[in-house]
Amino acid sequence: MEIEGQGSPRVSALYVAHEHHSPHSGYPRFLDRIGELVELRRARPWRLPRPLLDRASARIVYEWFGAPQLQIDLTAGRRLVTARHEIVHLLYGETDHFYAGRTLSLAARRGNRLVATFHQPPAVIDDLWPAPPLFEQLDHAIALGPRAARHLGGLIGAERVSLGALAVDVAAWRPDPSARSAVPTCCFVGSWFRDFELLREVIALVGKAEPRVRFEIVTSPEHAAALDALPRVRARAGVPEAELRSVYQRSWAHVMPLLDSVANNALLEGMACGLPTVLTDVGDAPSYTGPDAAVLVPPREPAAMTDAVLELLNDATARDELGRKARERAESLDLDAGARRHAEIYRQVRG
Repeated sequence: MEIEGQGSPRVSALYVAHEHHSPHSGYPRFLDRIGELVELRRARPWRLPRPLLDRASARIVYEWFGAPQLQIDLTAGRRLVTARHEIVHLLYGETDHFYAGRTLSLAARRGNRLVATFHQPPAVIDDLWPAPPLFEQLDHAIALGPRAARHLGGLIGAERVSLGALAVDVAAWRPDPSARSAVPTCCFVGSWFRDFELLREVIALVGKAEPRVRFEIVTSPEHAAALDALPRVRARAGVPEAELRSVYQRSWAHVMPLLDSVANNALLEGMACGLPTVLTDVGDAPSYTGPDAAVLVPPREPAAMTDAVLELLNDATARDELGRKARERAESLDLDAGARRHAEIYRQVRG
């Protein structure tokens, strides 16, 4: 698959690690498998005085942009003007890019290219637009869902946007039928673009129809306390990875009421654990489940989601079949597949 005479693409991948990602979660994990496909260079962040970074980042109005993001951004700019024939990839374009793109003219003369991946749905992208440093001053953008790719292509040109995918570590996230709870249990994981109002309604309706059902919730601290006070609910924040895996493995169904979506770690982790999922049909979530690896329900309809959950809880055969299809779908989105897709994009950008 290599371009004749050019060898493997040289790539510097830069990002600020997200604290809420466990050791085997998150978009950057595809880098663990890409070393045989590209010449990966893990550039060290440029060492700059923290007071200087704090003062400089404070002048930038973007909510998500702070000193760590500025350090990554400046490191990317440094690679663009000092390296040769290198692709500099900012893995989180919404948060880690402000200045680097201003070097593109010099970078082009040295054969370097700047790529950024965007993770947020169109509504968030529209709030950031127009923002030339984020979007216009890029050689190429990667979107993690087809709807997001079409929207981003409409802003900066479809020829400058590629469709990537979030990958999942199917060795770390795996089924364990022996761990399944004896009591009907649903889990809910995450906080970003979750429909908490719908979740509360579904918990109440499921509990009214079947009082034995318990809900295990792992979410942000600001939501955990209120949800933990609900009947038949155990809600926590900041659990270790092993406990999160156990939550998936002992649950009977994964309940995911969403407001919007592009890529979703919790969705893929649950699928990799063979967990049947009831999912709001919004955004790019269906592109990850495919037509038959989850039950899709309309947004903001508590009765529809409740009925789908209860049907699964009452039908062990349907749960097993949906869990098998979910695992198969997750295996098609494993880290190797993610690495191959990104290597293809890098070759396209270099070419």
